[in-house]
Amino acid sequence: MRSILQIILALALNILIISCSKTKQEAPVPVNSAITVDITATHAIELAYPIKALTFLSNDTAPWLGQVIVLTEKGKLYSTGIEGNVVKAIGSRKYKDIFGLSRKNSAGVFLAITDNNTLEAFIESDDNGNFSAMTISGNAKNLTRFCTTSKPKSNSIKALTSNGSSITELHFDITKLVIEQSELQEILLEAPIRGCSYDDDSYTPNANVFSINGEPFSLSTDKKHIVLNNAEAQDGEVYNLSIENGFSIQGLKSASFITLTTENFGGTAFKDGLVAMVDADRPKRIVFISLDYLNRTITELHAP
Repeated sequence: MRSILQIILALALNILIISCSKTKQEAPVPVNSAITVDITATHAIELAYPIKALTFLSNDTAPWLGQVIVLTEKGKLYSTGIEGNVVKAIGSRKYKDIFGLSRKNSAGVFLAITDNNTLEAFIESDDNGNFSAMTISGNAKNLTRFCTTSKPKSNSIKALTSNGSSITELHFDITKLVIEQSELQEILLEAPIRGCSYDDDSYTPNANVFSINGEPFSLSTDKKHIVLNNAEAQDGEVYNLSIENGFSIQGLKSASFITLTTENFGGTAFKDGLVAMVDADRPKRIVFISLDYLNRTITELHAP
């Protein structure tokens, strides 16, 4: 019975991913009927180098000590906090993607894909932004990019393999400085895709999928527009987000990269998570938006 159920689940996932692979990979282009929504920047930091991507590592005991892991355009890794005061270098290779795991009451761990498609892992050494390399055991996979998700993952990931021609799901057992990986499943795609995000069993290319009042929304950028789209709305509910200046905090015109987390990063603003946007015009700069504030703003648009 268990094997039959696994086959059914695998077939269902295959259908979802194949449909995803046929979707145009760029962010949704805003339609004429899209609603422009002004969102005030909550916080911002500026680092010393252009940023390609970033991921989050929360801290259950002291949320304000949560780490932001940054991947630069030159493939280098750094850690910093929400305030950006202390920046520490991590690793010795060149990398092309990163993914932070969520570990309750444990040291933070994140994964990185190197420029030759191998997987590396790093564990938090202290509360000062220092990380140590971990030993990875198990069969090595040829990975090109992680599939992103707004839901915290403690011991599993999904990633594109073989230049985007399949998606693999990996499970990890973590003990001290050793991380053992095992493959749960791999699904072949009809056509290669460049990126994938997911929320439960819903897949969206190159977008961040999360919920507002129980409805799935995707947040994405084409480096010109920041688009929030209700994935289930039959009338095409699409919002163009305009990131405006906050109190002594400059907004941005467009974003080159967007990610988000639903985990607590401290204070009233970030207790329910946050959105991070890399400024397309100033790529060393990260603008943060309170996820609670974004949710309330969109919810108020639906109020009678």
